[in-house]
Amino acid sequence: MTVAVIGAGVAGAAAARTLRSRGVDALVLEASEAVGGRTRTVGLEYGAADSGAIFLMGSYDATFRYLREAGHEHELRRWEARAAVLDGDGDRHPVRFDRPWTFLRLPQLTWRDRRRAVRAIGALAMRRGPAPFDTDELAAVDDGRTLAEWARARFGDRVYEYVVRPLMGPLTGADPETISAAFTIALLGRVHRTQLWVPPGGLGQIASWLLDGVDVRTATPVRALEYTPDGMTVHTPGGPFDVQGVIVATDVRQARELLDGVVDSSVCAALDAVEPVPAYHVLLGYHTDPWPDAGHDLVVQAGPGQHHNYGVLRNSRRAPYSVPPGGQTVSVYFDRTQAPDSDEEQVVARARAAVDRAFGFAVPDFHRVFGMDVALIAPTPGHYEAMRATRDAMPSRIRLAGDYLSHSGIEAALLSGERAARDLLAAGCGTAQHRDDPRGPRS
Repeated sequence: MTVAVIGAGVAGAAAARTLRSRGVDALVLEASEAVGGRTRTVGLEYGAADSGAIFLMGSYDATFRYLREAGHEHELRRWEARAAVLDGDGDRHPVRFDRPWTFLRLPQLTWRDRRRAVRAIGALAMRRGPAPFDTDELAAVDDGRTLAEWARARFGDRVYEYVVRPLMGPLTGADPETISAAFTIALLGRVHRTQLWVPPGGLGQIASWLLDGVDVRTATPVRALEYTPDGMTVHTPGGPFDVQGVIVATDVRQARELLDGVVDSSVCAALDAVEPVPAYHVLLGYHTDPWPDAGHDLVVQAGPGQHHNYGVLRNSRRAPYSVPPGGQTVSVYFDRTQAPDSDEEQVVARARAAVDRAFGFAVPDFHRVFGMDVALIAPTPGHYEAMRATRDAMPSRIRLAGDYLSHSGIEAALLSGERAARDLLAAGCGTAQHRDDPRGPRS
């Protein structure tokens, strides 16, 4: 029995590994030249750069379970995320991004604000709340309120502006006025497990490790899926592949395109409703480190009004593999509302201005712009229930995998891939009783 896995990001890699562990042949088809998807670590002249994800969180239970089983956990490096909160007056206040409680020291907060926040977060941590990346549990706790509505009601305006926004902005990459509060509720319930870790060669190693021993065909885009009496045919420019089942582990827009006319229209409508977050990651490089004595690596904004970016990150301590010898690289993250420019020169100019505000003026020696039409997703209220229903409505021969099914992140992608593989096999993929076309009879 062979299952085609479309996409070699973490979701597809986890699906392939799970299939292989059950004795099923997995054929991974990846459109790009390398594995990793949005966690890909891109080789550069001087080293490598993480194009998307930048760390693993201590609450990534499934990811760390895999890393222990595969013998890679000891290779991870702990990142002490020394950060600064940049307020509206241009002042920087030291915090630790991996210790969220340090944000409560900000001078904009009153003692009453701090006491209220400690009590509310303590109450979340004391009870068994939802798992942050479990679609079913997030759906159960999503009461229709946005993150902004919930946080203002729970903590007050100042804690929302100076703690919740600067903490959750870099983690969600989405507007708190529009996304569901469920993920933040779940994450704050695990506030004691916010240690941050980085693989020695970049975040792209997670997918590479998962795919060890798996048949992966890069530069092999999938053009169409077709039902056959014995399974499915996956059409690629290099020719067709006949398989017994398919796991679609692409981003949500590519998944929607592949499934058009293949699954029930309600599935396509649900995928259409997912709100992608297009974004830029601008990497600025310096052959000589302009800020060798800087005490912080990450600068995030706080306070009312629009924030100019989701974070400005010096990479030398987090990811030594990403800087030239004796030099430095800085990553700046924008969504397309923060950087609406389509011209790369203008986007780079915005990034340089952000670096100047965060660390001080310096002229970069080189740059690289990573533009992604689907960098993350914005899980609006009702998103998790819609994705739960969509996941469960898939026909027996096809399953979906991707972090968009719950919330953006490596842990969500890995969990979705493992579940997709298990569900596909549990549905009897390839057996006689499931050789019907779920779209119904055709004229």
